[in-house]
Formats: sequence, structure tokens, C-alpha cells
Amino acid sequence: MAEFTRDPDGSRTRQLIKPIAGHGEAVIKAIRLRPPRYRDIMAHGDPTQLIVMEGAALPNTDMGTIGKYIAALSLDAATGDKIDPGLLEQVDYRDALALTEAVEDFFKAASRAATPPLTN
Repeated sequence: MAEFTRDPDGSRTRQLIKPIAGHGEAVIKAIRLRPPRYRDIMAHGDPTQLIVMEGAALPNTDMGTIGKYIAALSLDAATGDKIDPGLLEQVDYRDALALTEAVEDFFKAASRAATPPLTN
């Protein structure tokens, strides 16, 4: 996974490769993604769907859904304030890919935790 700090509350913090301009004089140097909550999941759904073709199931990441999660979960790491989703247009492509991986990881980790162990 891309370089993130995992915080005790489950959030992920990334120092941005290229800081983004906030409102006024503000500069956002790091983004913290808080874990998704019930209302986020009910509003946006699972970002990965299975495409079933001829007996094979292939995962497909819906980037539109990922974008909705990034917009909903992004906080300025320095202030804890929610980042205006319009400001995310400035995010460097490397940071965008890292944020995408972090959102996917929230769901992968939850799936692993929710899967009961196999028994004989």
C-alpha cells in the first residue's frame, strides 16, 4: 500500500507529494481519511463489484464510488477540518492513486475481519 500513517482510530494519513491550496491562505499538506461510517456505506455502497462471466468472478473497482468516498472521508490532517471536495481537484495523480488504495483497504480489511475462520 502507498505510504500512509495508520492512526489509532483507524484513519489513514498521507503527506501529500504536492500540497493543495485551501480557502484563503490555507495550504493542505496532508490528508487524513477517516474510516467510513454506516451512513457513508449506505449512501455510496461497496466500491468493488464482482463481474461474473462464464463461471469466473472478477473484481472491478468503481472509480466513481471511490471518488465519492475520498470526498466524504477527507480531512485536513493539520486541522481536522473536512476538506471541500472541490479542492481535491488539485491532488497530484500519485496522491490520488494512494487515496484510492486507502479507500479500498478500508473495505478489504473489513471483509477480512468479517469472514469467519474455516472449521472442519
